[in-house]
Amino acid sequence: MGAPDLIFELRRKGYSVRADGNYLDISPANDISPELVQQLKQSKPELLAELQRETRRAKVLAKLDTDLTLNGAYNVDTECGRIKLS
Repeated sequence: MGAPDLIFELRRKGYSVRADGNYLDISPANDISPELVQQLKQSKPELLAELQRETRRAKVLAKLDTDLTLNGAYNVDTECGRIKLS
């Protein structure tokens, strides 16, 4: 199961999933099975990358929604000094 599928499945089961820097923030955390914890550990880099893409995509779409005169938008990742095109 790829990162997008795993994120979708977690959300379908009622979990909140987001990236918090280099950490996965998943809640509620008290009922996650040991098997799922292992899968999350193994997939952590891919999950973080996908969640960060979701965040950038949401920022660009929000910008486009608020200014209908724009033909396109990009997100500047100020934490690492790189430009992320979305």
